[in-house]
Amino acid sequence: MNKVLYGALLLALAFSPFEAGYPPLGRFLWATYTDLEGVLFLLAAAFALTLATNPEARHRLLRLPLRLPIVALVGSSVISTLFAEYGSLGLQFTYRLLMGVMFYAAAWEALSTRRRFVGALLTFVGAGAVSAVLGLLEFAPSVDIQPLLRAFKPHATEVGGILRLSGSFEYANGAAMYFEMALPVLIAIVMLFSARQLISALFGSQLSERKRWAIVVGLCLVMVIYVMALILTLSRAALVGLFVALAVFAVGSLLRRRPATLDTQAGTAALVSRRVIWRSLAITVCVMALGGLLVFVTQPMFRLRLLTQNDLSWYRATIMAEPLPTLSASEIVTVPVTVRNDGEMVWPAAGLLPVRVSYHWMSQTENVYLVFEGLRSLLPHDVGPGETLTVLAIVQAPPEAGTYRLQWDLVHETVTWFDRKQGVNSTIESYTIGAPAVAASTQPPLSAMPPPVDVQSLSDTSSVERSNLWRAAWAMFRAHPITGVGPDGFRNLYGEYAGVAQWNRNIYTNNTYIEMFTNLGLLGGLAFLWLAALALWQAGRALLTSQRGPMWLLGLGATASLAAFFTHGVVDYFLFSTPLYVIFWFLLSVSGRWVTLKAENVQ
Repeated sequence: MNKVLYGALLLALAFSPFEAGYPPLGRFLWATYTDLEGVLFLLAAAFALTLATNPEARHRLLRLPLRLPIVALVGSSVISTLFAEYGSLGLQFTYRLLMGVMFYAAAWEALSTRRRFVGALLTFVGAGAVSAVLGLLEFAPSVDIQPLLRAFKPHATEVGGILRLSGSFEYANGAAMYFEMALPVLIAIVMLFSARQLISALFGSQLSERKRWAIVVGLCLVMVIYVMALILTLSRAALVGLFVALAVFAVGSLLRRRPATLDTQAGTAALVSRRVIWRSLAITVCVMALGGLLVFVTQPMFRLRLLTQNDLSWYRATIMAEPLPTLSASEIVTVPVTVRNDGEMVWPAAGLLPVRVSYHWMSQTENVYLVFEGLRSLLPHDVGPGETLTVLAIVQAPPEAGTYRLQWDLVHETVTWFDRKQGVNSTIESYTIGAPAVAASTQPPLSAMPPPVDVQSLSDTSSVERSNLWRAAWAMFRAHPITGVGPDGFRNLYGEYAGVAQWNRNIYTNNTYIEMFTNLGLLGGLAFLWLAALALWQAGRALLTSQRGPMWLLGLGATASLAAFFTHGVVDYFLFSTPLYVIFWFLLSVSGRWVTLKAENVQ
């Protein structure tokens, strides 16, 4: 059963970056399930059978590290669900939490030897590398990879019309977090295979030098793929998290206390490990620098993405238009319109995603668009930040007589209207449209009025400032300080506390710790902080008191991955995503499991 459990664990790790949810695998009770969750059910069944047939496994489960904060976190989730307004969401959150804890315990039980431990880590980084390759193919000019990826996401991730790499993940930020957690583990594996003494200590003398160097070269190529994929996600927080992970490698090699007695073989392994760490870190930083420079030079929008939190500031403009002449229904006229680029993005006049001048006709008395899609007027050339120009814009009156309000706007074709980003400064003038005149040859055929469009339904809710999110979260926490608003409650209650009528119900606080305190209150927030602090403290203590051997390197890589996750968690929240919470709990397990394997003899 232990072999079956290990096989199910490897299968779950292999599936982790490939959650196919479009369409989902099926629906049961209150939730939909995906292929990855199906594999997790298989792992849970194997783990349950292992516990049923092995008394020692049950004993190890009762002595599992981090059990107290885990119990506290699960208990706070249950209590919060009982008082939540959206109880079904609390059940989903508790289900995800329990599945993560199951993965943590199953990994601890299955990784009982060094070979299994290394095999699990290689499966993890190998699966992520396949996803990274798929993501890089999104940028290939002659390959249309999107039909293949539609099982994993409805569409590619973009910002300001610029593609962000997401690979087999639903969103680019999810891909960035996964790659960010996999890269430190990969770096540790590269360090392991870079030193013959470490490989010999781990596997004996079964690996020839030629094979070892071939593996090192292959792993370095995979590292390049990971770094380029991570950079192209355009996630600044992921880059910061990765630098924190690299700092953990450096600090770990410097601060580890040397044991009182150290034999010659162990001392050689320790000395080689320290050199290997710094050499591998230098290679990683060089790869990151070269990859970042390449993207920085070839992708102008990448520079803008690095300097701004979101694309709201990209779409700022001032529009000043001359008054319209007297118009009859459906009549077309031209009018001088002066536009000024008040944002940070260059407006392209041509290409696949040009910026053009347009307008909306609004109701005189109601806040609705009666004609939303106005005619387009071309820009004569690209317009840089701060630049002003005048365009002879074409306007067509609504097809029915009446009194309307005219709102001038700019449109980034197939991306967004500037007004949706709340970045247009223009006046809204009222005009009375007369009865239709005799149709002229230059006028299109008359048509009926299109259906009205609610203004608020078109407001952009995908790029809310973090300050607004955190302000609403603070208001929720003050109203429900002990048990919170309920698991996953923030995204459903955000609008009520932010004072908006419509909002994106897939929005989170963009902070893991604030999300926990807001949804689960003091009980859950403190339990999560306890879990994070205890996991890092126990991992750090093991690294500082153990010899710098092969398993120490892998443990350092897992700890660095956790540090990256907790760092990135300051500005994002990922525990709602099955691929990411699975790997989070996996890393919690391996960051402590390696210590128990250091003295085992592997044959």
